Amino acid sequence: MSTSKHAPAQHTPVLIVGGGPVGLGLAIDLGWRGIGCILVEQGDGTIAHPRANAENARTMELFRRWGIADTVRAAGTPEDFPHSVLYLTSLTGFEIARINRPGHGGRAPTAISPERPQRCNQLWLDPILRERARSLPSVDLRLRCRFESFEQNDDGVVATVQDVASGERMTIAADYLVACCGGHSSIPKTLGIAMQGTPTLEYNLNIFFRTPELWAHHDEGKAALHFFVDAQGIWRTLVQLDGRELWRLGLRGKQYFDDAEKLDASALLTGIIGKPVPHQVVSSLRWIARDLVADKYGAGRVLLAGDAAHQNTPSGGFGLNTGMGDVANLGWKLAAMVEGWGGSGLLASYEAERRPVAERIVKQATGNFMRDRKRASHPQVAEDSAEGVRARREMGEEILASQAPTAPRSATSTSRRRCAGPTARRQSKIRSWSIVRRRDLARGRRMRSCRTDARRLIFTAGVSCCCGSAMMRRAPIRSRRRLRAAPCRSQWCRSPIPGSPRSTSANSY
Repeated sequence: MSTSKHAPAQHTPVLIVGGGPVGLGLAIDLGWRGIGCILVEQGDGTIAHPRANAENARTMELFRRWGIADTVRAAGTPEDFPHSVLYLTSLTGFEIARINRPGHGGRAPTAISPERPQRCNQLWLDPILRERARSLPSVDLRLRCRFESFEQNDDGVVATVQDVASGERMTIAADYLVACCGGHSSIPKTLGIAMQGTPTLEYNLNIFFRTPELWAHHDEGKAALHFFVDAQGIWRTLVQLDGRELWRLGLRGKQYFDDAEKLDASALLTGIIGKPVPHQVVSSLRWIARDLVADKYGAGRVLLAGDAAHQNTPSGGFGLNTGMGDVANLGWKLAAMVEGWGGSGLLASYEAERRPVAERIVKQATGNFMRDRKRASHPQVAEDSAEGVRARREMGEEILASQAPTAPRSATSTSRRRCAGPTARRQSKIRSWSIVRRRDLARGRRMRSCRTDARRLIFTAGVSCCCGSAMMRRAPIRSRRRLRAAPCRSQWCRSPIPGSPRSTSANSY
């Protein structure tokens, strides 16, 4: 490890390296608990190109805990914008499958959470997180401050940082250091931590462009995600960013990655739309799809979170949300250690609990990514012919079958650009209901939350409500006795457990 020649200029309980969503989230969580922290970020906080776009229900629960859920909802995709997924040959061509996701967006609670998945890109999410972090007295945000090196011992960590504007170097002593500085962080290498997995799955290029109300130029309607199919398969995707005028076109292939500056973006946009439309290209970004998990989540008093600990493809929208799961697990444990009530093995549980989750999520993201990449196509899939109709029908059925286990969906497979009529729609709804019912029955056996099976659980260390408050009484595993659910006493909670009086306060639904 590097040895600094500077005497510590100041002390902080926790030093956070990296000012992306995970670093800002950890700063907010610590500040919300009254724990002092300094966050250093070498950039100025601006984002030139859209990145993470989807927040799952658990991430929204954390935002609700921190008091920013409504702000995130208002800044993201409009509430009435559908989160549907379309597979098609072009926006003015043939529809192959349509997957509706009625459980996404809006603000009504679901059976398992007071929050719903939302779409708010980092373009707007990062400023919200940064403003919330700044509002907490115990949080010190230092933008344009570059982390350089650190050394640690049994008592803490001493880091050297540099003010980018002035060039001045300073040292910060911390009880703990958390690397939230992404996949290129030097901290894991300094600790001797290796990344396990596949460093290069696919080369990609994103094109960020502006076209107001793109749906006015075709008859497919609004959708959040579009997958375009031709004889070569699926190598183009279109993602809506704000539900108004901003979009991201994704291209898979080394040729696009290598020749990004030479590409005719207008021709590519015309290809997915099916005709020329007015547009403005804002920026482009080359990126590599990875499948990596750190073999350790830290050493001594230095810990990893977010992309510094795990990197996955964007298929499924897991990246930001997995990092926020790290924050939810690590924040209270760091607070416990700083306040002196955490045991000697508490921080070790961070890796034991989060690394298996990351392995599972990275594997699922890779499966999603490779499934569409390897999905069989047909030379005539985009043609208005009997062969084209058959190819689209077979692909639509295969897409529906592959998506069935995870969400309420419907898919159509037809030679026309629209659904095949009332009978087909009714049969599709019946299939979707059956899928949802089987999924919910399985979920009911698995889920252990304050809204479902709280009365029947056997826990050894208690369970938390969706708001983060302890709800269940503790008992040693040897007792094997069933535990009685205790009402959540948090002022933030809006989720009475079964058997407890429903709240009539202003926090009620």
